[in-house]
Amino acid sequence: MAAQPTIFGEQLPSINSVAVAATLTWGALLRPVIWGSFYHGVRAFLGTYVRRDEKSCERNWKNFQRTVYSSIAEVGLSVAFVPARYLAAMHCTRLLIDFANPSFSDALAVVDRFNAGTFMAFAQHAFLSSVDEEWNMDFFVFQLPSIALTIGKLIARRRKIGAAKCRTKRVLGMLFLQVVLRAFTGSFTVQLPQSEGDLITALIAISLEGLTSKYLIYHTWPFLE
Repeated sequence: MAAQPTIFGEQLPSINSVAVAATLTWGALLRPVIWGSFYHGVRAFLGTYVRRDEKSCERNWKNFQRTVYSSIAEVGLSVAFVPARYLAAMHCTRLLIDFANPSFSDALAVVDRFNAGTFMAFAQHAFLSSVDEEWNMDFFVFQLPSIALTIGKLIARRRKIGAAKCRTKRVLGMLFLQVVLRAFTGSFTVQLPQSEGDLITALIAISLEGLTSKYLIYHTWPFLE
């Protein structure tokens, strides 16, 4: 692919889109495992040795499995149908880490192989028609597989435990919020924050998106014990 100018007028490197997509897929699969291991590991430790909860390890192991399996299913389904747009949009957090803390990003890159220059070239290509359109439909289209997966899991859960226990309206409301937040945060992959205020806004949106995703994972999980 020919080099594309960035939004700052600089030249982006030429890339092999397939190779970059493979690297980003690796990162997308790896990060839920790393984050889930850390988050649920800490909770299990505190629950077991601070709160003296004998079932803390078992509960957090099950929650870890939910997080990892749901994330892997979403990545796999999305990469199968909308690989470029999904991988570009869902690496917003990783790009902002590189933008805000290059040293920490370099350490992470040893494991996830992320490179900001090649990623931005990939993202510009994925959302080529969207650079000057803040709410271009491209930022919603990439979410269709994950929306279908979430609704499918919700339907399966309703059949398993009954509609009354599924909080269907709340789940659908959180799904709508997730769609809006992902569309908003995805736009930062082609338009980096221009000020400290923009960066804070992006971080808040990313945090909220993470919370909604966690809620949806836990409340649509169909494989109940």
